[in-house]
Amino acid sequence: MDYLGKPPLFRSSHRLLFFRPFWKKAAFVCAGLAMMVIKNGIRISTLTLLALYVDPGFLFGKLHRQGGFLFFLLGLALLLPVFWLLRRGEKAPKREAPAVQGKIE
Repeated sequence: MDYLGKPPLFRSSHRLLFFRPFWKKAAFVCAGLAMMVIKNGIRISTLTLLALYVDPGFLFGKLHRQGGFLFFLLGLALLLPVFWLLRRGEKAPKREAPAVQGKIE
């Protein structure tokens, strides 16, 4: 497959983001699904506690409507150790030398 026509991000991202054995891919997906549930539980709990003890406006305010990005970052932070744990022990893929165009004399 020729990667010369693809943007630099896509040339190397598939090597960095995907695990080789299927069980590691499946474990990472399952961990991601679990983190989504945990993250949403934390979000619901946080908003509920803020509404109960600080101000009921938190249930309808900006944090509820636009705070998803903050909780998304929290979910990524929870998933990062799982990623590092699964990446441990994997060998880095061998890099192929770029093809040389033209004749060598």
